[in-house]
Amino acid sequence: MTLKICPQCKTENPENAKFCQNCGFNLKEVQTFQDISTEETGQLQQQFSQTDYKEPTKRQSSATNSNDFKQNYTENLVETNPQLEKDIDLWSAYVQTKLDYYIPKFVKFKTQDKKVSWNWPAFFFSPLWFAYRKMLWYGVLVMILSIIPLVGLIVSILSGIFGNYLYYRKTNEEVQKALIQSKYLNTDPKIILAGKGGTSVANLFILFGIALILSIVYTIFIAALGGGY
Repeated sequence: MTLKICPQCKTENPENAKFCQNCGFNLKEVQTFQDISTEETGQLQQQFSQTDYKEPTKRQSSATNSNDFKQNYTENLVETNPQLEKDIDLWSAYVQTKLDYYIPKFVKFKTQDKKVSWNWPAFFFSPLWFAYRKMLWYGVLVMILSIIPLVGLIVSILSGIFGNYLYYRKTNEEVQKALIQSKYLNTDPKIILAGKGGTSVANLFILFGIALILSIVYTIFIAALGGGY
């Protein structure tokens, strides 16, 4: 018998397991034990229990490699729905950051036909969130509507509720474009998505620039009305 023993929860895992089947611990560096009896397994588990195991710090946890998450999530999900593997791979290539947040929501949108999912940043910072996630024109539209009293609050709430779904639709649109382009360019669509996706700080500056221009135009317009022109 060949197995790996998880140092965190002491669960026995197959030799080729990359993550613990019970707790998800990364087993890549864990030693593989061969031809051991049940008694010896118990002794090894006892040795692990006596070994000081340091929980990862919050900073280390937040810095978990996105590829590790995608691999772990995909491996567990593919067993029940193999068709999602390709989708997750392409989504991940475009989203790039916060995969542990967005990919599970994308899976629910696709498999459960849902459109509702709350997003706090999209609620509190609607125009900035849309621009940062490369949906600049949504951000501009929300910014303009937010000027109107009460309408701004309604728009923020709707952004919080449907922001993730709009991002899901945007991601799928980019995936479809990349699949078409990859055929003509004879390249991997993930390479194309990697160049188009991710986040954009530049869009935030563009949004601020548009806001400044709109405010100047608005000021001139009000001044003109006040002057009787």
